Amino acid sequence: MPGFQEKILPFGEYFSTTLKVGTKKFGKLFVAFLFWILLLLIVTAICAAIVAVVAVPYLPEQLVDNPQMLLSLTAADQTYLFSLLQPVLPFLIGALLLYVFLCTIAMNVFFTSVYLITEAHIKGIKRSMGSIIGYAFKRSIPLIGTSIWLSLFYLLITAIFAALLFIVLLPSAIDISSLTTMTFEQVVSIMAEWQFVVTIVLYVVFMFFCFFYMMMYYFSIFFRIKYKAHGMKSMKMSRNITKKKKGKLFGNFLLFTLIVGVINGILTAAAAFMVQNNMFYVHYVVALLMFLLCFFVLPYSSVVFVNFDMARGPHLVSSMNPMPKCIQDEYFARRDQHILPPQGYGGASQMSLKQASPVDEIVEQLEMEFDNLAEEDVKRKE
Repeated sequence: MPGFQEKILPFGEYFSTTLKVGTKKFGKLFVAFLFWILLLLIVTAICAAIVAVVAVPYLPEQLVDNPQMLLSLTAADQTYLFSLLQPVLPFLIGALLLYVFLCTIAMNVFFTSVYLITEAHIKGIKRSMGSIIGYAFKRSIPLIGTSIWLSLFYLLITAIFAALLFIVLLPSAIDISSLTTMTFEQVVSIMAEWQFVVTIVLYVVFMFFCFFYMMMYYFSIFFRIKYKAHGMKSMKMSRNITKKKKGKLFGNFLLFTLIVGVINGILTAAAAFMVQNNMFYVHYVVALLMFLLCFFVLPYSSVVFVNFDMARGPHLVSSMNPMPKCIQDEYFARRDQHILPPQGYGGASQMSLKQASPVDEIVEQLEMEFDNLAEEDVKRKE
């Protein structure tokens, strides 16, 4: 039976391996989640302290004593509050940008940790949580660069669609900004028939390009984690490794989303039924099950990437000039403790990493001794 590193696997293998990783590595996944929450709390506390030190001297005493008043401010009150904070507005904007930046780093650390946990389990590698978090921090900032490039491409597609939609709706004098407040019947009544048809076609084409783009660059973040490659290069690697497989990726993604959505829908309906029947304590149990379900489906994208990387990665990397440096392997070469029995994609017969048994070592040593004795015997005869 061919190993998983030799072919792209079907959805069933991905789904079963995802559940296996979620089950057997639940502890590490939960620790990564708790560490992410801890980072968010620390980041929030730091930025809140900065805002408090800078903004409090400019706020009315009533608002400082009772911060809940912020929830009931009128438009006039908000305008007045904004005028009070104008002298420190640049500092507050800087604090907001810092908060977004630090939260993004925390999210990248969590995402990278999930991938490293998943990859180690599939390849049968024993990897400490400390080394996982250490490498996740190391790659957290570079991931922001790839995320920015991906966002810019999405914005470009959206801008092109918005421009085409504006051209189509221009003869009807429809304000595009007001479309979100208008009902479907109001929009249709204003539009001509050809405009309605063209708008529907534009929406379909827009959604197609969004999904096509998403599948094309599905693995960009993973390549940025594993290799020393800038944002555009990691996107190119993702584009090349998904050639002729975008339809499969989309089908797998759609099926996975459908399965998880159905399970969540059933649990949500059960929770609503329990609330209606005053079964509040059982409702909390269902909510806990929905929370735990997240840990069993978290590794899915990482599982798919590990398969694509093992099946197509070596050829992809060797064909690039210059070849990207695999900094992940260099980092963990000294930190991974030992190789365990393979854990994913069908077992040991399908793994490229194998561990020599003591019997094999003894047989190899006896063969070497036999060859040495044979050579000495030949020399004596000569």
